[in-house]
Amino acid sequence: MFRSLRMAIAAVGVIAALIPLTGRADGMALHVSPGTLHARVEISFTFSINCPTPALGDYVAQESWAVSVEEAAGTQIASGQYENFDQYPSPMAWQCTSATVTLPVDVLATVPGPPFHKGQAILSASASVTYASGASVSASVGPRVVTLRW
Repeated sequence: MFRSLRMAIAAVGVIAALIPLTGRADGMALHVSPGTLHARVEISFTFSINCPTPALGDYVAQESWAVSVEEAAGTQIASGQYENFDQYPSPMAWQCTSATVTLPVDVLATVPGPPFHKGQAILSASASVTYASGASVSASVGPRVVTLRW
């Protein structure tokens, strides 16, 4: 009985790992690439973001995006996060033109704390845009299981 339960849990884990890291809500889409681990302290991701073009006379006033990663490391948790926020009149990292924009995102391991390693981790990511009119759109991914690779 325990063996069949372990097999069922393993099958669910494999299926969950195959689910794309994509979120869509409010007319905005966010896709996060699989993570690439560098020197056990940095994970590189690529965000692909698509948001609607502002209405005539409107513009993007704020945009933000973030990702957090947690991974079991022995009896501790390796973790790291990245957050960015741009506000008009500063230059924006991307433009909302209804076309997909790709951004590199690097997550560093939190210090003090254990480093990351190859294997499964939990990822949560989000992106949002607020227009000058007050309208906003957002999308999120996770929490999802991801596999970190070299």
